[in-house]
This record gives sequence, C-alpha cells and structure tokens, in this order.
Amino acid sequence: MIVKEGDQEKIVMGPGIAFQKGKNDVVPLQKKRKIFVVREENEKFKQILATLPEAHIEVAEHIISYAEGKLMMPLSDHIHISLTDHLSFAIERLQKALCYIINCLVRSKSYISRNMRLESMPFVM
Repeated sequence: MIVKEGDQEKIVMGPGIAFQKGKNDVVPLQKKRKIFVVREENEKFKQILATLPEAHIEVAEHIISYAEGKLMMPLSDHIHISLTDHLSFAIERLQKALCYIINCLVRSKSYISRNMRLESMPFVM
C-alpha cells in the first residue's frame, strides 16, 4: 500500500494492511510491518506495486521473511518489489492455465457424453 506522510510517499507492507481501506484512510501503526521510502528512481516500483494483488504481496513477504530468517541477514529492499512482481506473474499464468485446462475438460466431458449416447443407440439401417 502506498501512503503519504507529509510530502513524502512511502510503500507500507504488512498482512491485511489494506483490508477495507480506501483512499485517504488512516493506516494503524501496529499493522505496518515494513516501510520503504519512495524516491524518484523508485517511481516504477510504486506503479508496479499499485497493480499487484494484496494476497501476492503477502505471500512474497512471507517468503522474504523466511529467507531473511534462514540467512540471518536482511535482503535488499528491491527484492520486495521484484519477487512480488515475479510471483504475481507466475500466479496469473497458472490461473490462466488452470482455466484453460478446466475448459478443455468440460468440453471433453460434453463430447464424450454425446458420443456415449450415440454408441448406446441401436443400429438402424
């Protein structure tokens, strides 16, 4: 979620942080887990973050937290945006593939059931 504090924009991350929040709503401090200051060069990252689903951001944050715990050192701030973007793209591709597969299965079932009915009919000359 992008928040504005004075004249400075910040990217704020945390589980459920944007839940039922609208534009100009206040974000409680206890929900903020990570805060990144948006600079001119990070404008691209801000635009990317605005397009990503909150659930994808939360999954990426869990992965990053796990990695930081295992490595016992913080990772680069850029990983938060890049991993989330890559993860989101992979999830979208998977969802599209599943929709395609389900559609094919439904069509196959319909085709098979039609042919089964034809095969069960007595042969007529």
